[in-house]
Amino acid sequence: MLWALVFCFGVGDGRSVTGIFQQYLSVVKVSMGKSSFHTWMTKKELPEWLQGIVVHVMDKMTKELDVKLGGVLGQFKELFSIDSTIIKLHECLQNIFPGSRTNHSPAALKVHVVQKVSGSGVESIRVTDGKTADIKALLIGPWVRGALFLMDLGYYSFRKFVRIAENGGYFISRVKVGANPKIVRSLKSHRGRAVNVAGKRLKEILPLMLRQVIDIEVVVEFERRAYGGKKPRRDRQVLRLVGIWNAEEKRYHLYFTNLTPEQLSAEAIATAYSQRWQIELLFRQLKGVHRLDEIPGRNANTATAMIFSAIISMLVTRTLVTAIRDALRLQEPEAPHERAGRVIQRQCANLLRLVVLAPREVGRLQIDIERVLLDQVPDPNRGRRLLLHGIQNLMADGMTQTMTG
Repeated sequence: MLWALVFCFGVGDGRSVTGIFQQYLSVVKVSMGKSSFHTWMTKKELPEWLQGIVVHVMDKMTKELDVKLGGVLGQFKELFSIDSTIIKLHECLQNIFPGSRTNHSPAALKVHVVQKVSGSGVESIRVTDGKTADIKALLIGPWVRGALFLMDLGYYSFRKFVRIAENGGYFISRVKVGANPKIVRSLKSHRGRAVNVAGKRLKEILPLMLRQVIDIEVVVEFERRAYGGKKPRRDRQVLRLVGIWNAEEKRYHLYFTNLTPEQLSAEAIATAYSQRWQIELLFRQLKGVHRLDEIPGRNANTATAMIFSAIISMLVTRTLVTAIRDALRLQEPEAPHERAGRVIQRQCANLLRLVVLAPREVGRLQIDIERVLLDQVPDPNRGRRLLLHGIQNLMADGMTQTMTG
């Protein structure tokens, strides 16, 4: 049952209850009525069971696929990228899973992911209704100590930034358009007639800046919630604000962080944040390869189960990809996850047979699958990909190569 769900993304109309039923019957030589199978797929225990397996697989990957950060990022326990994606459901589920846009997606689920940028691991996955704000799904605690978080605007909250810092963690966040904090001081010395920025507002000084890099301290105000018997109150926090001039867009890319210049330079802040694109690739793989957004039926338990089965299939695929890279001694650009996922997708029927056959029957099939994966997963243009990867490193002043070791 589990493997039929895991590999349903690659076999015909697999992301439907009927498709999974057909796959199940193809490998399990028992007679079962479709109505009995449908009852299985609608039980509330199914998504609970699959969620437990997601946690187990993520824990196993953390132990087996752990990759240490190198270079200047070696000072952090882990580098995390955070984001979410919305999955549209049948509108009849809007009372159970309300969406944020009643006219476009009245019913929706939201998948929140904290991804480890190093290696292929995922730290946590939460599934909520589509109306739940991203910031509410990110729970801060002692687990953040020593880690660096790359945060999109969906998680923009001074209160959340301060909570990360108070728990010993670090963050880099884009700055919202319209933000106008008061400047405390400049953290970067400049030759010639430098603009005196202390005491001014950000919007005052941006039009006057002729620098490629802005590195300043600012003070922000925010509302602390009632906690531990204390009443809500206004509070202030000093943050570092970094700006890197983008000549193509003719504007500064601005970031908030609690890192000091001694920990990461302004240029390294921007380069580190650019690694956030990896979580975008993860969501693209989940939807494009593992068909995360193809949710069949009108049953809430089935919908949630299909979300978790897609996540498990993605985690299994990434484990396979890591094994293939290790066997061929390839780097990530030479065997990218999305390409590998599509190759594995075409082998799903064989992989499903492989995991249910008796040991004496798997020999030839296993050899055939390995031959195909080892031959087709590596990108035939991997030399060009490595060249582009090297050029990107040089364009980032060599920082990316240094940071990833």
